[in-house]
Amino acid sequence: CTFEQLLLTPLLPWEVLLGKLLPLLAITLVMVVIATGFSQVVFDLPFRGSWPMFMTSTIVYIVLTSELGLILGLLNQNMLQAFLTTLFINLPLVQLSGAYTPIEAMPPLFQGLTLLDPLRYYIFILRSVLLKGIGFDLLWQPLLLLVIVAVGLFILCLYLFKLQKYHN
Repeated sequence: CTFEQLLLTPLLPWEVLLGKLLPLLAITLVMVVIATGFSQVVFDLPFRGSWPMFMTSTIVYIVLTSELGLILGLLNQNMLQAFLTTLFINLPLVQLSGAYTPIEAMPPLFQGLTLLDPLRYYIFILRSVLLKGIGFDLLWQPLLLLVIVAVGLFILCLYLFKLQKYHN
């Protein structure tokens, strides 16, 4: 169902957005659980931390990235534009996350830019939970930051959806 079709429904904007987010969240969570189990069995990935902390941070990050995708879908006119915009945004986010290059090894300008990257905080939480066994008591700040960004993106989604609904 396209956003144009959803604009014609009597649903409230938050209902439409939740309807888009929840199935994606459920599917992605199943994939994360399977991938984590597979990694533990096949690659002997240690899991030293709290399963609830792992799942909570994963849920927040999945919602955050899904909302970013919804925003890109609302801002672009067609699939090609959305794909190119996603590529343009995701490549720097991954490169600045610290997943491939340690943040400390980046030039100072890029180290500063990493502070704006939600993936940086999610990777920090994952490494802390999986490899070090650190719990909520020490990870609440980066998790709270991800929650704040997710809430902000949800509000932006609502605004953009309402804007489209009343301008079409």
